[in-house]
Amino acid sequence: MIFGSKKFQVMVVGLVVLALVSLVPELAPLEAHLTEIVAIVVAYIVGQGMADLGKHRQPDSKVVLGSEFYNEPGEDDEDDHPF
Repeated sequence: MIFGSKKFQVMVVGLVVLALVSLVPELAPLEAHLTEIVAIVVAYIVGQGMADLGKHRQPDSKVVLGSEFYNEPGEDDEDDHPF
């Protein structure tokens, strides 16, 4: 399950890029961009985590707009009036 996660895959790719830049002398010019690479990886992981927060949540059947209740089409709304 964890290996199929987008967050895990991006983290692994980010760590591999950081290791390559640190260990391979030909990639030394990329050291100036390490902060940007890390920021992109962190932003993606945080954004994906936020998107996953509501993924398994059940949608609410009623939405409150202002002081009135609005039901989904087909629902009986005679008992739901706030007045």
